[in-house]
Amino acid sequence: MKNKIAVFLFLVLLFGVSLLVYMGHKQVKQEEMYYSGTIEATTSALAFQVGGKVIEVPVDEGYEVKNGEVLAVLDGSEYQSRYDEAGAIVERSGENLKQLEVLLGIYRDTLPAEVERARSSLISSQDVVEEAGRDKARYDALVKDNLVSEQEWDRVNLVYDTARAKLVQDGAILRQAQGNLRKIEATEKEIAATKAQIKAAQASLQLAAIHLGYTTLRAPFKGIITSRSIEPGEVVSPGSEAFTLSDLSTVDLKIFVDETEIGKVKPGQDVDVRIDTFPDKVYHGMVAFISPEGEFTPKIIQTHKERVKLVYLVKISLPNPSLELKSGMPADAWLR
Repeated sequence: MKNKIAVFLFLVLLFGVSLLVYMGHKQVKQEEMYYSGTIEATTSALAFQVGGKVIEVPVDEGYEVKNGEVLAVLDGSEYQSRYDEAGAIVERSGENLKQLEVLLGIYRDTLPAEVERARSSLISSQDVVEEAGRDKARYDALVKDNLVSEQEWDRVNLVYDTARAKLVQDGAILRQAQGNLRKIEATEKEIAATKAQIKAAQASLQLAAIHLGYTTLRAPFKGIITSRSIEPGEVVSPGSEAFTLSDLSTVDLKIFVDETEIGKVKPGQDVDVRIDTFPDKVYHGMVAFISPEGEFTPKIIQTHKERVKLVYLVKISLPNPSLELKSGMPADAWLR
């Protein structure tokens, strides 16, 4: 009987101690705000923006690459030809513009002066015709009275007829000179059209240069190649994934904090993180993001009872200079 009582007391004591340890451990966790989550890295799916034949792939999975480093190259001969053609059009259009501007300068310097000369000549011819007309009228009266010879009368008529012919000719020259002034306006319009052509050609040249640049795929940031989907000799389409690049220099730990405790979480708050791979090592991070909207606890990580709780997503930023923290790793976080 005494043995049974001793065993019973021992079990009660053991239960009490276990309960105290459990409650103490739970209280410590609550005070420290302990949560588990998953590490995520910034990952980009990289693709060519133009299609073509792959001629070079200098990197492979697992390679650490720098920002701007060449990852793959397409055959750019077609894009180079388009660039050269667009450049030639720009050059030809530029030469045409220079010639038109020189011609416009000549027209502006000479055509108005030609109009003035033609107008002056016409005025002079009009004066001559008037004077020759008066002489002709006088000689017409004199020849009737036989006061001048027919030879003198013929000479005066010849002067009058010549002056009138000269007047007609000068009038035609003036009209032609005035018509030539339209060449100035026409050349100005042609220059404007050529400038528009140059602008369009320059845009085509710029676009060709951009497409030519797209034949080289470069790393948009420093990271590690986590997947490679192309090989030399393949023909790729624009937008088809060629690489996956992950930036592991800084990673995020995603945790879900209960609604009752989210008020204790502040941006910039210090966080200690541990992973199973290195259980004795502590990684120091800080709270980088707190979701402004609550959600139900994700089903994949909690029981049905806990799924009804409202939680908030919190992201913890973790420096990772040694690249020990990998995307997808489970981790434990203690918010201080």
